[in-house]
Amino acid sequence: MSTTKNCKNCGADNDPLLSNCIFCKTPLPEVDINSISNEELILNAGEWVGKVGNDFEQMTENFNAWTGKGMIVISANQIEGLAQKYLSLLQVRSLSNQQLLMAYQDLKKEFDQKRSNIFYKIGGGNKKKGMVFSFLIVFFIIFLIGMLSI
Repeated sequence: MSTTKNCKNCGADNDPLLSNCIFCKTPLPEVDINSISNEELILNAGEWVGKVGNDFEQMTENFNAWTGKGMIVISANQIEGLAQKYLSLLQVRSLSNQQLLMAYQDLKKEFDQKRSNIFYKIGGGNKKKGMVFSFLIVFFIIFLIGMLSI
């Protein structure tokens, strides 16, 4: 990713569409979205669409298990929002570029498939939470059936 936002506080490189540093939460400078190349736009859109439905967690080199400091967490809803922003940019640019249109359609299809997943819907945008919740419901039903048969 060559077009990045550099955090003035911690020096970290951030995605161009982020408004706050992913590491220290400091507000980031604005980036002209027209400075993002088409190739980079496709790569970034693919990266965020690929993460849709899950929280993203990453430990920095300064991670402290006791305090939790140094753990980067991006919620599934934030990831979905970034994916939608990139898809919107791709859609606008694809109006005049057939190759971008094909990339947009492929990524949009993947995005829609992920969002139509039953576990995604049950988990409120988080596939893992939906799976856990579904498991708990099934477990509870089996428990109730077992209690009624006694």
